[in-house]
Amino acid sequence: MNEIEQEILEYEYIDEVVVMKGMVEEDHVFLRAFMIATIATKIQYVMFARRL
Repeated sequence: MNEIEQEILEYEYIDEVVVMKGMVEEDHVFLRAFMIATIATKIQYVMFARRL
Protein backbone atom coordinates (compact mmCIF):
# COMPACT_ATOMS: atom_id res chain seq x y z
CA MET A 1 0.00 0.00 0.00
CA ASN A 2 1.48 3.34 -1.03
CA GLU A 3 1.10 6.74 0.63
CA ILE A 4 -1.74 7.92 -1.60
CA GLU A 5 -3.82 4.79 -0.97
CA GLN A 6 -3.30 5.31 2.76
CA GLU A 7 -4.49 8.91 2.46
CA ILE A 8 -7.59 7.82 0.54
CA LEU A 9 -8.42 5.29 3.27
CA GLU A 10 -8.03 8.00 5.92
CA TYR A 11 -10.32 10.31 3.96
CA GLU A 12 -12.92 7.53 3.64
CA TYR A 13 -12.84 7.05 7.42
CA ILE A 14 -13.32 10.80 7.99
CA ASP A 15 -16.18 10.78 5.44
CA GLU A 16 -17.97 8.03 7.35
CA VAL A 17 -17.66 9.90 10.64
CA VAL A 18 -19.04 13.11 9.13
CA VAL A 19 -21.84 11.24 7.35
CA MET A 20 -22.82 9.54 10.63
CA LYS A 21 -22.94 12.93 12.38
CA GLY A 22 -25.03 14.32 9.51
CA MET A 23 -27.49 11.43 9.83
CA VAL A 24 -27.77 11.91 13.59
CA GLU A 25 -28.55 15.59 13.04
CA GLU A 26 -30.89 14.65 10.16
CA ASP A 27 -29.50 17.50 8.10
CA HIS A 28 -30.23 15.93 4.71
CA VAL A 29 -29.37 18.98 2.60
CA PHE A 30 -25.92 19.17 4.18
CA LEU A 31 -25.51 15.41 3.90
CA ARG A 32 -26.38 15.33 0.20
CA ALA A 33 -24.04 18.24 -0.59
CA PHE A 34 -21.25 16.66 1.44
CA MET A 35 -21.63 13.28 -0.28
CA ILE A 36 -21.49 14.91 -3.74
CA ALA A 37 -18.32 16.79 -2.72
CA THR A 38 -16.87 13.59 -1.24
CA ILE A 39 -17.47 11.58 -4.42
CA ALA A 40 -15.86 14.34 -6.51
CA THR A 41 -12.85 14.43 -4.17
CA LYS A 42 -12.43 10.64 -4.30
CA ILE A 43 -12.54 10.70 -8.11
CA GLN A 44 -9.88 13.44 -8.16
CA TYR A 45 -7.68 11.41 -5.79
CA VAL A 46 -7.99 8.28 -7.93
CA MET A 47 -7.19 10.23 -11.11
CA PHE A 48 -4.19 11.85 -9.38
CA ALA A 49 -2.97 8.48 -8.09
CA ARG A 50 -3.18 6.95 -11.58
CA ARG A 51 -1.07 9.74 -13.08
CA LEU A 52 1.86 8.99 -10.77
